[in-house]
Order: sequence, then structure tokens, then C-alpha cells
Amino acid sequence: MTARLPAADRRDAAPGAETAVSSLVLVVDDSRVNRLLLHAILESDGFRVIEASDGAQGLAAWRDHQPDLVLMDINMPVLDGYEATRRIKAEADTRFVPIIFVTAATDEDSLAECVRAGGDDFISHPVSAVILLARARALLRTRELYNALDAERRELAYYREMMEREQAVAKTLFESVA
Repeated sequence: MTARLPAADRRDAAPGAETAVSSLVLVVDDSRVNRLLLHAILESDGFRVIEASDGAQGLAAWRDHQPDLVLMDINMPVLDGYEATRRIKAEADTRFVPIIFVTAATDEDSLAECVRAGGDDFISHPVSAVILLARARALLRTRELYNALDAERRELAYYREMMEREQAVAKTLFESVA
């Protein structure tokens, strides 16, 4: 889902800008003010942004749009951020879906639950644009590496299967000659 900048544009782009240019971020928060703030920060840095106002809407938006990154609040109506994250991670199966919890919670138990639910990072309010963008870019780079590794794994599995077929054919030929 991530497109690359033309080579000429990449030379002049800021570090991490290539990752942001076409990355789609889902912001899930019941606070309109928080959504607007996160949307503005991300969009000003070249990210495309979609929003959801509760965990159930966030889960539906994730299914419909398959975003590259999710920013998730914890306490929301209908479905809280912990459960929405668990469901996204379960449905993603082997795909890496980076999720950053953006929350007012600062107690260790809540933050530990973010990780147990499947979150990859967390940021507490008030949100620093610099920290948010740095963490988003870092997780998107990790996602790109994961995707590249997964593609290579699938390619190796294909070649292994082809080799096993060729060996079976060769075995059959040698047995028929003998």
C-alpha cells in the first residue's frame, strides 16, 4: 500500500518523509478534539488520515481501509481500545499492523495492558508532534522490513516447493530407467 517517491524527489525529502508520503493512518478516539489534533499533525507531515470515534467504528474502518498504522485511544464507548486492538491483531493474522496507543493514562497497569492487548507503542497526552511522528515513522519502517522479509519467505517457500517437485520428477525418471 506504500508507494515510493520518484528517485529525484527522494534525494530532497526529509528523513522519514518517504514513509509518510502515502501511508494511511487510522485515528481511533472518541474525543473529536484529539482526533482533529492527531489528524492535523499527521496530515501536515504527508500522511493520509481516516478517523473513527469508537473502537467498533475503528475495527470497521480497519477492515475497510487496511491502514498502514493505527493510533488507538483506550477508553471509548461501544468497544474500548484494548479490545479493538486485540480484534485487529487477531484478524491481521500474520500481517504486521502497527498500533500506537495514544492515551491520557499514565499508570503502569494501563500502559502494560496496552502491550498485552497487542499495542506496539504508546504515547501519553499531551501529545508531542515530534515524538508522535518519530514513533510513527519508526513503526512504519519496521512494517516495511517485516513485509520485505515476509515476501522473501514466501518466495523461498515457492522455490523450495518447485525444487521438491523437480526432485520427485527426477526420482521417478531414475526409477523408470533402472
